[in-house]
Amino acid sequence: AQTMNFPAPAVLAERDGYPWPRIENRVVDLDSDDLVQTKTYTGKPAAFDLELPGNPHYTVQYWRPLWREDLGYNVYTLTSEPPTLPSSEVSEGRYMVKIAIDEPYYTANGDRDEDGCFTGYLTIEKAPCTIKADDQAILYGEDEPDYTYTVEGLVNGETPDVIDNVGAPRISGWWELGTHEIAFYGASDDCYD
Repeated sequence: AQTMNFPAPAVLAERDGYPWPRIENRVVDLDSDDLVQTKTYTGKPAAFDLELPGNPHYTVQYWRPLWREDLGYNVYTLTSEPPTLPSSEVSEGRYMVKIAIDEPYYTANGDRDEDGCFTGYLTIEKAPCTIKADDQAILYGEDEPDYTYTVEGLVNGETPDVIDNVGAPRISGWWELGTHEIAFYGASDDCYD
């Protein structure tokens, strides 16, 4: 599970004439803005990072869809493994997370579920990517060549073959002598925009 740890604040108090440590309770209010995060696809797990004063110990679990062939639909299960893929394919376009603050002497106020946990939302957006047609020289009367391309913006060492659908090449203008733009239209992918 994803965790953060920070010792509880201690102060010296006097008891029977001798100093002794006394733990102070820290109280923080959580609102809905604290529980919503947006990240961009990196090809690596995208963890929900709760930022609270004092960095209390907390755990995060992620609701993940699991396709059940026998039922014909997804059922959702909790896992401590952060998601990697963009959230456009899950319910409401975002991952729901369950956050438990486990730090003694730390109180977070806000809406909680029946287990005393907070509900947050993590959106993983597609990474930007550009498909650029390679220049071609075509002599008059020749057949149209196989168009090639380069892909810019791939993350985490991914190669162009991860793109689901590159699309069909189109040439601007009619086939006349001169310079024309080549573009790939209809490209689509689950992880890249």
